[in-house]
Amino acid sequence: MWHPNIYENGEVCISILHPPTEDPQSGEHPSERWNPAQNV
Repeated sequence: MWHPNIYENGEVCISILHPPTEDPQSGEHPSERWNPAQNV
């Protein structure tokens, strides 16, 4: 089964735990990160 937050080696990436900064390793922009103003 494939999941976008689970790597092949079993490690889990939970981007909501990272501060909303420009991190070249994450590939995400701060505007794409979860924040309390967003909802599903």
